[in-house]
Amino acid sequence: MLSESRLTLAAGRLLACLQKRADFSSAKVVMLYCALPDEVPTMGVLKHWGAQKQLLLPVVEGEEMYVKTFTLEEQMRHGTLNILEPQGQVFSALSTIDLILVPGLAFDLRGHRCGRGKGYYDRFLAQPEVQAKTIGVGFDFQCLPDIPTDAHDVVLDDLILV
Repeated sequence: MLSESRLTLAAGRLLACLQKRADFSSAKVVMLYCALPDEVPTMGVLKHWGAQKQLLLPVVEGEEMYVKTFTLEEQMRHGTLNILEPQGQVFSALSTIDLILVPGLAFDLRGHRCGRGKGYYDRFLAQPEVQAKTIGVGFDFQCLPDIPTDAHDVVLDDLILV
């Protein structure tokens, strides 16, 4: 388990890194995630950018992952995987998403990631409508020399390690 200070430091580093990136600055629609205890926290990004950008969060129902719009005023609920999820309508204009921040258990510098084994992100990112730039987000210790891949794995465009 990561310490609270390590999580706080990582959250600050992620926010600072995103603020310096041209692709994030120019993005109008950004999909990110609500972090599990072993993932880089994103609540600071949600709170800081919630009024300036359209932010989307994943929602898992059964074997599928959808996205819904996050608003600062909205109440979140714990979903199927005990992850905080927005309660609004499903966001269907997937082609308008500019940037997607993707969590993972491990990454390599070639854009491969190891998720939690269900393939939610790989199936979501493989949809033809999803043309957004994808950025893996993880802790520096999660970067490995090589991640084994399967044919269905989607390669990420970039990586942020904090």
